Amino acid sequence: MKKDINLKIKELREKHKYSQEEISRKGWEIYRKIKRELEKKYMGQFILIEPESGNYYIGDDDLTLAIKARSKYPESIFYFKRIGYKASHKLKRNKINDNW
Repeated sequence: MKKDINLKIKELREKHKYSQEEISRKGWEIYRKIKRELEKKYMGQFILIEPESGNYYIGDDDLTLAIKARSKYPESIFYFKRIGYKASHKLKRNKINDNW
């Protein structure tokens, strides 16, 4: 299944007219324009931006946002961000089972 997902992502990137860097840049530009308003109302929630249209979705669950956006924009690659944070996710080591 992971192989299928990676293949789909690769196909979308090849089909898409923007590189990953351009998608990040366009997404950040859109976010930057509405950043103050978002941080006042939605601090800590996720934002998913469709870079070509500028449309965005806000919510507590990034997977739910992705499913919702994918239904409207099936061929798009999206820009994700946690509102008000540098990173959208944090990785932790499991101290009980430290077999990485």
